[in-house]
Amino acid sequence: MQWTDRGLRFADLPNRFERVNPVTAEALMHDYRPYVDDHIIDVVKRLGAGTGSLNMQRYYLLVGPADLAGVADLPLCHLVEVKQQRAAAPIHYFPELSPVNRLSPAHLTAVCQRRTQRRADLVLDHAYRDGADWLLRSRHHARVGIDPETIALGHKPGRQMRDYAKACGEALALLHARGDRRSTRFEQAMTDALAREASSLISIGEAYAGRTEQDTRLLKEIMADRH
Repeated sequence: MQWTDRGLRFADLPNRFERVNPVTAEALMHDYRPYVDDHIIDVVKRLGAGTGSLNMQRYYLLVGPADLAGVADLPLCHLVEVKQQRAAAPIHYFPELSPVNRLSPAHLTAVCQRRTQRRADLVLDHAYRDGADWLLRSRHHARVGIDPETIALGHKPGRQMRDYAKACGEALALLHARGDRRSTRFEQAMTDALAREASSLISIGEAYAGRTEQDTRLLKEIMADRH
């Protein structure tokens, strides 16, 4: 963010943010104003973000008081991401796994996140605009990440990898457990299934690791041939 003669605005960051033309900006502010709790002060297009959604459009909205006075009012501001959605890849292979999958992509994402979050985002909604589904969600100030080198190249990489896998498993289990708070039937069913399928899951994991190593060798050979 930066202060300008027009007040607080998104900073000019090439290859990260792209200014939208005034007509588009006005249309975005008008269409998404009902979804947020305050005035939309500024809007930019986000570039180069995402993994599976890398080529999907997304915008950032700066939301806050229309009469933003200065630094003292910054706690009243927050960011909202408006992200174009498409159907998750697994649904292509398991379309009838659950009736919930018949929801539009953005609606389904909002439902899943709302059920699994410990505390729901300030803004978590979905919209249909320009013939596409869009997910609206709050952006958070804190970004926590772990570099792969910290796990794979540490002092004891084997133990660190196991600790990392265990932490991921516990987090994922808690996430899924929040999907249905009516009972613990799901958790018990998963416990029973893991006891039955543990050896199969280990075999699948080892096979996947072998395939990853093979793909890595092939990629290195391709890159070497190009040089």
